Amino acid sequence: MFRRARILLQANLGGWWRTTTVDRRKVPAPRKGNLFVYGRADEACRRCGETVAVDFQGLQNRVTYWCPACQGDRRPQAVRVLH
Repeated sequence: MFRRARILLQANLGGWWRTTTVDRRKVPAPRKGNLFVYGRADEACRRCGETVAVDFQGLQNRVTYWCPACQGDRRPQAVRVLH
């Protein structure tokens, strides 16, 4: 087992670039109908029917959507700033 793991790890070594993200130009944007809460602020959650909540977080005002019934009220207690 260890020999096989070593062979696989060595095979993965190389000088090529590794891609860790998706090329968005080749992937279609998700349709709103497929999503349970994202982009559905003030609309019904597709799972339980509760109104989807939205909040803006951090200095960049990143948008977070959630269902208070399915996921609980998860508003951040404080804004954290990394220095």
